[in-house]
Amino acid sequence: MFRVLWLTALHLLLATVCGAADDASPTDFSPGFGKLQSLGLPALPKGTKWSTLPADLKKILKEVGKKSNDRDDPFDEDSYSNQRKAQQFGPLLIFAAQMHQAGNDAQANELAAALFISYPNREAILDSAVNRIADSHYQTAADTFFRTLEWKSYLQSVLSLVERFPRGWQNQSAAAILASALAQREKTGHPSIPQLKDIPLDPFGRSSDWLLMKPAELDAAKDAAAATRRLGIAALPVLAALADDSWLTSLPNPNASRGDYLSSDAGLTERALHAYAGLNRPASRGELATILLQTSLPDPENDLRSAEPLVLRDLALEFWQKHRDDTPEAIASRSSATAPPPKNPKPPSCSPSPPTRRTNSR
Repeated sequence: MFRVLWLTALHLLLATVCGAADDASPTDFSPGFGKLQSLGLPALPKGTKWSTLPADLKKILKEVGKKSNDRDDPFDEDSYSNQRKAQQFGPLLIFAAQMHQAGNDAQANELAAALFISYPNREAILDSAVNRIADSHYQTAADTFFRTLEWKSYLQSVLSLVERFPRGWQNQSAAAILASALAQREKTGHPSIPQLKDIPLDPFGRSSDWLLMKPAELDAAKDAAAATRRLGIAALPVLAALADDSWLTSLPNPNASRGDYLSSDAGLTERALHAYAGLNRPASRGELATILLQTSLPDPENDLRSAEPLVLRDLALEFWQKHRDDTPEAIASRSSATAPPPKNPKPPSCSPSPPTRRTNSR
């Protein structure tokens, strides 16, 4: 029911903010600005004096005019330049709504009209604005979680956003995947014990959950991989067993905002998984395990960074089977002999980094 009401409201929003695509642009966008603000637009203090607004708006309108589409040419909304334009105009529509909220109605209407005249696909501008608003709400929820580690509140916030933004939000499908993982964590209450068929795992690796250490414990250890060093080469089977584990930890996703390439031919499922991989969120045990495997195994061809978790698992077990009885010195010698020249003289670090803000999945 909430989703139906929201979609109905969005249809009205398109009508009131954008007007009909083939009609003359309305001169008063107040109803549409109000609906944008109802989505949770950042509010400016009432009575704010914008002393430089006339000069700033003049510059903005000049730049918007430069980006106007040549109406004599067919408009291709799928072209990279036009997609970029829609992404740039979305924040400007938010700015127009903020001006309206601050009492600068005439300037807000002038900017909105200029945007819609300049860019024929008005829905794309609105989607871009909605995407920025939704991302802002999500980042607040993620920042709050990493500060408080309140899992249940985080789940409720993510579920609410998934329902609230059924269209326009590029990370909506990624957030839905996250909500499912958070719900599963809430349901089970504890992580599974890592196991491998026919391979006994080190009791320390099985029972201590060193990949679930809290940030304070990791700060004391100075390195997220410190606990694995106690295991030595026996860590490899444990990491292999965890390579595709989806249990979420309290550490931030190390791949957030990495921006890996995604083909334009990718389907909806592939896009959702790609967005989830780069989302600012808790990291899974599997993601931490694969990073430790990538930095521990010999990699003469620099292939491990893009290897799938199960491929890393098999490579780790193969290396462990061959060298589990070797001395640490022999293993170090063998690894250095097959390693490519380092690009950075510093050794790879597994220390946790602070959460990274992600505002756009494209």
